[in-house]
Amino acid sequence: MKTARLLRVVVALVTMVSAAGAAGPGPSGGWENITEKLLERVPGYRDGQQWWNKRLGKVHADNVTGDVYVSLCEGWGTYRSLECRDGRVRVEGCNNGRVQMKPIPSRTLTALLLVPLAASALAEGGPAGGGIRDEQGREIVPGGYVTITEDRKGSIRYIPDDYRRMVRMGANFQVIRTALGRLGGWPGKEADPTYLGQLDAMVRMGREAGLKTVFKLVVYGIRPFGNEQWDALWHNSGGSQDALMAAWNKVWIRYKDEPSVFGYDLLNEPQRGLDADYDRCCREHLLPTLRRLADAMHAVSPGKWALYQPLMLSREDRVKGVNPFVPMKEPFGRDRVIFAPHVYHMDLASMTRTLDTYAREAALSHAPLLIGEWGPATPLAVDASPKRQAAFTKVYRMTASALDHRGIGGIKAWFCGTRAPLRSKARPAPFTWAIFSDTDAVGHVERKYITDALARPRPLAVAGHLERYGYDFAARTLEVSLKPDVELGGTVIFVPADRFYPDGFRIEVGLGLVLALKPGDAQLRTLKVAGETGREQARLVHWDADSQHIVIKKWIVAAPGLTVRIAPMTEPAMLPTSFCPFPPLHLRCEFAHRTERGGSPDPPRSVRLRHRPVSAASICPARRQTAPSSARRSVLPDPSQCPPLRPDRAPSRRRPVCPG
Repeated sequence: MKTARLLRVVVALVTMVSAAGAAGPGPSGGWENITEKLLERVPGYRDGQQWWNKRLGKVHADNVTGDVYVSLCEGWGTYRSLECRDGRVRVEGCNNGRVQMKPIPSRTLTALLLVPLAASALAEGGPAGGGIRDEQGREIVPGGYVTITEDRKGSIRYIPDDYRRMVRMGANFQVIRTALGRLGGWPGKEADPTYLGQLDAMVRMGREAGLKTVFKLVVYGIRPFGNEQWDALWHNSGGSQDALMAAWNKVWIRYKDEPSVFGYDLLNEPQRGLDADYDRCCREHLLPTLRRLADAMHAVSPGKWALYQPLMLSREDRVKGVNPFVPMKEPFGRDRVIFAPHVYHMDLASMTRTLDTYAREAALSHAPLLIGEWGPATPLAVDASPKRQAAFTKVYRMTASALDHRGIGGIKAWFCGTRAPLRSKARPAPFTWAIFSDTDAVGHVERKYITDALARPRPLAVAGHLERYGYDFAARTLEVSLKPDVELGGTVIFVPADRFYPDGFRIEVGLGLVLALKPGDAQLRTLKVAGETGREQARLVHWDADSQHIVIKKWIVAAPGLTVRIAPMTEPAMLPTSFCPFPPLHLRCEFAHRTERGGSPDPPRSVRLRHRPVSAASICPARRQTAPSSARRSVLPDPSQCPPLRPDRAPSRRRPVCPG
């Protein structure tokens, strides 16, 4: 009965807007930039007292024929995937097997504007960042750091141990900020004869550490470089665009056979030049130039990726709180390209809107989305202000969670120290993008209020299809849902045990396999296994302590879907993933707590630590029935788990409560 009602609702919706769209054809190619959208909150249908907000079905646009198909799938937990083959829609894993419906004319696709659009489902069966695969065919989530070859005080030289640190901070990519001037890529600029050797060393160290490399071309070393220079580049005045092309060509030819070089970010943060019309500049100058570069690169290295960025507002045109990048309104029109814009918001609502906009713009060009740089710049004064550090922690955690929720990779600038702080007219106080606070060129002292969000657990490479994933900072729990492929080799998950799991962690694979790593263990041990297949799978799950990677060397069974879950060893097995804001510490934390509407719990206003044996159940009432007797022990307070006592507020005498 419910399925019949849903079908009538969808047919009525389609019929209603078919009439509205009959006056003329819809967008060219049936809006082929939209691969899938979720149908949510269909009017007139309720489940109990709540709107039905589960996956009633999906819309699929066939990029070849332009036809659009609607399908219904009964059952939230059994939905698997949707494909379009030979003009038909196939739904796998539904309670009723396969469902097929007649194609809807593409002009009626405008009806879908009446349905909430889920930006996180722009790629087939997966998130906005999906579609990036490595040479083995595994789906990868790029993440890592911008490595810089120089700052205002001179050259920066990395060593192999720096790359080891990158890997232990969750990187699988480095993005080398490549100086156009040092390549001799601008009229009047001579090439630095040592520069390509410096790039060679960075690529080699990255490869040896297991990192992929992307080169990003920047113009910062050329002074001046303002609107006049950008205009010269767009119009090739004085052969400036040809010089840039020749500089790139040196790099493309040099690394065309280097498998660890993933691609090239063609032009960093381009600006309009002398044309005040941003849309015209994007249409007539930016896109033609980027296409020319992408075509030339693919002629040399057809297997590598071309990354492109949107037009950036000139400084005089920027408005505080508004995204400083111009929307991409036209498809890029090339294959093997990645949309790689930047996100720098402190305002979380603006950040969310920007990510959704970027997802739509990437879909416009059938391109995966990768955030080429993310996270706001850090004023140096924040290093001495716990209150401001808490604000930055919240922004970085929320942005990281938003990226993970959408399946989008992200690169953080910069992996270096703060020896050359920046200043500008808009920011007279010194600031930096560096993630290390010391004045060493490369840097070693982490800004922990930022880096702990950057180095969170996450999947790096999945043999199969990555459906969704996310890390819960409060529970210290990572969940990865995927559809494994037995033919594609290993799955790699980054688990920073030293940072997040000092008491060990356990890994649950599917429903029947549980392994654990306890302090002092060199390898995972099996806690629970079902059958010979489970035992064989357990033998293929390994822990690499140096890289902090869990490596599942091969999937044994091509299951329609499974979930990999990483959780602390001390987490009660019966608890759900909504929890106290602190891990199960065995010490007494008394605090006054506030939870924002619609948000995650804030840090406590005040904290008092009593170093004495207490029960984990006395910290969180939800743990009273599940905390093991071994939880009664005395430990020293971990300052990373409880914030320092505020001097302007007396300790709270309220009993601790477990929110939610």
